[in-house]
Amino acid sequence: MKKFIALSAALFVLFNLAGYAQKLPKVQTESVRAPIDVTVDGQTTEWNSGFEAYNNSTQVFYIMANNDNNLYLVIQATDNLVIRKIIAGGITLHINNSANPKDKGGVSVTYPLFNNKNWPIINLGDRKFATSARLGQRDSFKVASNTELNKHAKDIKIIGVKALPDTLISVYNDEGVKAASQFDRDIKYTYELGLPLKYLGLSVDDPTPFSYTVTLNGSSFAEGTTIESIAGGTRVTSNGSKVVPIPDMQFIQSPTYFSGTYVLVKK
Repeated sequence: MKKFIALSAALFVLFNLAGYAQKLPKVQTESVRAPIDVTVDGQTTEWNSGFEAYNNSTQVFYIMANNDNNLYLVIQATDNLVIRKIIAGGITLHINNSANPKDKGGVSVTYPLFNNKNWPIINLGDRKFATSARLGQRDSFKVASNTELNKHAKDIKIIGVKALPDTLISVYNDEGVKAASQFDRDIKYTYELGLPLKYLGLSVDDPTPFSYTVTLNGSSFAEGTTIESIAGGTRVTSNGSKVVPIPDMQFIQSPTYFSGTYVLVKK
């Protein structure tokens, strides 16, 4: 009975998310003032899970918001394979001061960052886990996975900010750049980013629209497995005990993205 209840509850969450996604636009259409108590911690508590869009190309929910000093981006992925792609290659936010995302210049921020020798041990290979596992199992998975994320996701990559000459800065930096990611008990993955407006050349006193592009970068290396094209087909090799299936690796290595425009909102 307990197993049935846990399964029913998980399915209810997934069905609700599917209905929620259908009601949202593909790209955010309204500016949003960030909550007063906003904290970049990879949790959606202060946002009340109020996402502004669900983008089909990337299969993620997201909201962009601002206060007088910072721009925030919160992204949530619910599909295990999409989460694996994010962990493999990170998410890059590119901000361009013009309304055309194809214009040159701008600022790019990438997080999380892992390399082949610094890989978090998170088993998301079983896509049915979120709906079949009991609540206690999912709680244990959440704690273990978040420990791995916090242990290995130590850097943020920034390109295009003159005041920050180093392209890699620590997540514990003093410059006010904040990034975090966490799993919740439903195995949803939340990415949260906070960027000082001064580094972006933006101000709430200027209502000019700017463009942004969000890219799920993908990677040819994930979970100890490498995919490569060879004469006559595709080769997948592993340096671990488990080889990621070719279809999964093909999905993980392929970048997906979307673009939009945003206007900073005052109080």
